[in-house]
Amino acid sequence: MTSISWSGKIYKGGANSGWITIPLNLRKYVKLEHWYNVQINTKNKITLNTTLCLKKLKSSWGFYIKKRICEINQLIGQNVTVIISPSEFFQRKISAYKSIRLPKSIVKIKGIKKFDIYEVEVEVYSRTYREIVLISVIDRSTRTSADEYYFTLRLTDVHKAKEAKVRLLRKIEKIDAYEKKNSKKEIYLPNLFPEAIIGKIDDRQMIIFDGNHTPVITPIIINIEEFIHYFGCYHADGTKSSFGWSINASTPEQAHYYILTYKKIVLNPKLSFELSYSKKPSNVENYLITTDILIKYWKKNASIQLKTDKIRIKEARSEKIKKWNPYGSIRIRDFRSIVLKLHLRIHNKILDHLKNEMKLQQLWLFLFGVLEGDGYVAGGKNRFGIGFATNIDDNIISEFLNKLKIKYTIDDSRIKKGLGKGLQIRICLNQVLKNLPAISENIFKYYPKRRMMFIKRLINKPSVKKLLESNIHLENKDTKKESIECLLKLKKELEKIK
Repeated sequence: MTSISWSGKIYKGGANSGWITIPLNLRKYVKLEHWYNVQINTKNKITLNTTLCLKKLKSSWGFYIKKRICEINQLIGQNVTVIISPSEFFQRKISAYKSIRLPKSIVKIKGIKKFDIYEVEVEVYSRTYREIVLISVIDRSTRTSADEYYFTLRLTDVHKAKEAKVRLLRKIEKIDAYEKKNSKKEIYLPNLFPEAIIGKIDDRQMIIFDGNHTPVITPIIINIEEFIHYFGCYHADGTKSSFGWSINASTPEQAHYYILTYKKIVLNPKLSFELSYSKKPSNVENYLITTDILIKYWKKNASIQLKTDKIRIKEARSEKIKKWNPYGSIRIRDFRSIVLKLHLRIHNKILDHLKNEMKLQQLWLFLFGVLEGDGYVAGGKNRFGIGFATNIDDNIISEFLNKLKIKYTIDDSRIKKGLGKGLQIRICLNQVLKNLPAISENIFKYYPKRRMMFIKRLINKPSVKKLLESNIHLENKDTKKESIECLLKLKKELEKIK
């Protein structure tokens, strides 16, 4: 059937709604409880277009026409011409909670059940939205077979509406947890959410529904090595509890890298940004000028659009501020709890992998990530090293350093009389030189200022200068040759900056 038409009178159908009967000879072309595009043409040359469900009234088949439409156009008692064609859409209202109830006819025709997953399309106010949704059932203490099914638009920014056109595009296949085991190189993400309902969008993507939380779209499989450094950064500077996920970025390079990698895991990103800035006494600019400078800087260098009310400026008491950033630091946030849960579970899987991993470069990748967030360069007249600022409960750093056979010292001077948890793990000059081929390229990769500090302090150490000048032996000839080559590269890198 493409379309059929007939002429008839609109009668009162009850509660001031209208009713138009389809002729008996046309019934063979239509089906009860199916939805149709309906065009009503009046003698006054008014054309009305709507989407209606074919119903049965006593022995007649036809369409109910809404009271509001009948009253506005004075349709009751009018002779009209009707043209109908099958529709993939059905008409529904969108509640203030962005929920849409499914007609019983659609539930029956498609055999819809609770916890089915569908891709839907919604047309409202001349805009079209697509989303993958979870089917729910109205929760009543006296549930009956007449209870309605519904879905909620959690990702789409759609407003309450009395009329919207809706269609179910396709049913989404579900994925069961533990359907496939993790390999040594990959993590099969459905295994991380045995309690959730997971839909397979395509061969690479899935959507996770976890309780009443907003769903998250992720890859089905991720490569472990690709994310080791990122989760080292997260280990140091990411949220482990509280509401939602966040990570702190001290430089535009870090922010760009974190956002890019986050988007490889969270395929329906929903980011917000907050800036913390310490204003020194010497900075005499007013609040508006300062915020304008900060907004322009982060937009230009990290493509981050900051809002004025998300910038927190603290008046510093002194010019000397430890770890001061001239343009502040950015907190990158996703307030969905499921994003935090996703990060925590991948983080734990990567840690389990590294504890059993024999590839030393992967351990270094993780530690480089930790250094990005909580690392520092020790310096001064008679000392040099790289260090991790951590706490007494964190055994991961020391465990991985032991596995790498790196000698280190622990400074727990911040812990006094059993109070406090802060400590520092430091690697001295000799250990840095011995491992320079592994360290030199990736240390402080997204923190240019700190990387330059590392290179400058290393190159300017008297023993290092002497090594470059007189080729003093290290532990063996291969180590010596590699280390000197790395030092020369670092020296050139420093000279380019100057």
